[in-house]
Amino acid sequence: MVLNKKIKRVILSQKAVYIGSIILVMLSSLLYTNFNISMKNVEKNKNLFLKITMIEDAKVITQKPLENISELENKFNVLIDERKQLDVNINSNTVLRIFEKTEKVDISYIVEGKNIESDNDILLDPNFAKANNIKIGDYIELPFGKFIVKGFFSMPDYIYPLKSDTDMMVNYNNFGIAILSKNKINEINKGINYYLIKYKSKDSYKIKDYIAENNFIIFYQDIKDNPRYSFVDAKLMGSTKMGSALPVIILLLTSLLVCIVIWRIIKTEFSQIGTLYALGYTKKEILFHYLSYGNIIALLGGVSGTILGLIFVKPLTSFFISYFNIPLIENLFDIKYIIISLLIPYIFIIPAISFVTLKALRLSPVNLMRGNNEIIKIGILEKKINITKLKFISKFRIREVTRSLPRLFVLIFGITIASMFLLLGFLYKNSIDYLLNQSMNEVYKYEYNYVLKAYEDDNNYGGEEYNLSAFKVENKIESFAVLGIKPDSKMINLTDESGKSISINSVIATRPLSNTLNIKEGDKIIITNKYSNKKYEIKIDKIAEVYTGNNIYMPLSDFNKIMNLNENSFIGIFSSNKLNIDEDKILKFETKKDFEEAFKTILNPLKASFAVISLFAFVISLVVIYIITGISIEENKNNISMFKIFGYTNNEINSLILNTATIPVIVGFLISIPLLIKSMDALFRSFSKGIDFAFPLKLEPLSIVLSFIIMIGIYELSKYLSKKKILNISLSEALKSQRE
Repeated sequence: MVLNKKIKRVILSQKAVYIGSIILVMLSSLLYTNFNISMKNVEKNKNLFLKITMIEDAKVITQKPLENISELENKFNVLIDERKQLDVNINSNTVLRIFEKTEKVDISYIVEGKNIESDNDILLDPNFAKANNIKIGDYIELPFGKFIVKGFFSMPDYIYPLKSDTDMMVNYNNFGIAILSKNKINEINKGINYYLIKYKSKDSYKIKDYIAENNFIIFYQDIKDNPRYSFVDAKLMGSTKMGSALPVIILLLTSLLVCIVIWRIIKTEFSQIGTLYALGYTKKEILFHYLSYGNIIALLGGVSGTILGLIFVKPLTSFFISYFNIPLIENLFDIKYIIISLLIPYIFIIPAISFVTLKALRLSPVNLMRGNNEIIKIGILEKKINITKLKFISKFRIREVTRSLPRLFVLIFGITIASMFLLLGFLYKNSIDYLLNQSMNEVYKYEYNYVLKAYEDDNNYGGEEYNLSAFKVENKIESFAVLGIKPDSKMINLTDESGKSISINSVIATRPLSNTLNIKEGDKIIITNKYSNKKYEIKIDKIAEVYTGNNIYMPLSDFNKIMNLNENSFIGIFSSNKLNIDEDKILKFETKKDFEEAFKTILNPLKASFAVISLFAFVISLVVIYIITGISIEENKNNISMFKIFGYTNNEINSLILNTATIPVIVGFLISIPLLIKSMDALFRSFSKGIDFAFPLKLEPLSIVLSFIIMIGIYELSKYLSKKKILNISLSEALKSQRE
């Protein structure tokens, strides 16, 4: 169509607007393709890995060894594998958890190298080996011998190899997992024994009741309650949600920007469109002409973004796979995400352009040929603002803002989104710092935590004894801990929302558990003991602002009473000093230092994330402000020309036109603060339900100030880049307009 010959001329005359829109579309397609294909690839490899390695359905520790395992397997249609593990110190800071090789359940998968061939061979976690500069073929010295590293492996119940169930971050520098042969483990004859159970039918779970009736259960954990497994799904789900939501938000912003640009073009071409009608062009042909502008933006942005997204799929997949220790068994690409990535820009942009174009085409050819000579309407917002007593500059800026509400809305919306990106990095850092300090220094006062293999009545070791057991709430949460603590505990300091200490003379739930169960102070709940299946009704007296652990705390004597234990019974000890306890009596040992080090390890990847997020914020805000400023300059060409005729200097004109967006920029930034906290709170709540973790969202005033300074800096840069446009407007522009 001859009409389309002017497309190139229009685009070249407003290069910045179209390049900016293409960049925004490119970012959205890049994010969508990269996140969705990478996450799908990781998820498929994870599922394939779990199937190949026969991941357990439950893990159980009993007071006495299970007898006639083969009979139990046949009776309940399960697979049972016995496994022993022990922790050894490689040095004063590094612990290696060693497992014996299993054959039926939780089978180790060789990622690199070879499997164990002799009793002198050892397999290592690849991330631990990398962190400690250990290679295949190297020798590693342990307290009971020297072993050659035969290969690297992954294990399904340690996909996310946390040292303790209460940890949230992995620290590969200080903790790793390894496998030795069954013969070597038996020869060492240390550590703890437990059983791995794999269900083969829907009734296989009944084996738990049988074991509980015939053998005292010390510990029982379903696989979905194992944070080394459940954290993976939670983190992947969070990444997938971000990868789906962010492209849509950016595309919505782009669509609004393109709408404003196209509408401005159409308004200046009303008479041309009327002439086209007179020459015989149909509405359909004219519509397709203006859709061509959106087609160029969607096509170039979508294709370039999708290609870049595909380029970065492998690095992102490799990052998640190595982070979670999931082997890359098959490299899968889901073609549907590529197609969607290419189509999504059209889904948003084409309907938006159609709307504004058809709005103009509803006018009659005669009205269109008369040109855009509408009387400027005073909007409701301008009517409510009394500007009669204000100076000319203030009047001009207020009218400029209030008489173009769509442009104002898009500017505020764009700044809000960009500011949310910018503040997000600070939010993560501030929240983690708060969580680290609050958990380490305010709540947990102990340095060492010992969990014994069996209940005891006399504490001859020192420290502060406590008790615990695992419970569930039907249809809400499958596993959480109830702890019996001394009312005058010096090791646990629970606080309420105001920061005041809560006395442990009542029933207290932690924040993660209250979020999961959706309970508040004064509510009653029915809890079921996971080992005995006995039900208890308890009243939640207080909610503690503790963000780690799905826990309920109550006085030790009350706990022992409801559990029918001796009055002084305990199974754990908190201590400020290391205690002299026989290693064979210890089921689990952890230190606060390990917990603190694990938190610190997250700060390094956070710095990289902060840099990427800040780059997104910079690009989005610069593009949005520059485009809106450019549109404002185009619409004020006549005014700018008249200002020059009246003797206004370039600096005065720049200030008058370019500073119009100052208030909207500030408003957009202020809106972003509560919006970010609300949206991130909803996101964390959605994927943290059921895991023993609640993320406290904290944004320090200094971080807000720094973000605001950065945003204003971007705004000033955009104004600087726009000055050239104002300088290029000649004094004759107003005279040309009058002649027309």
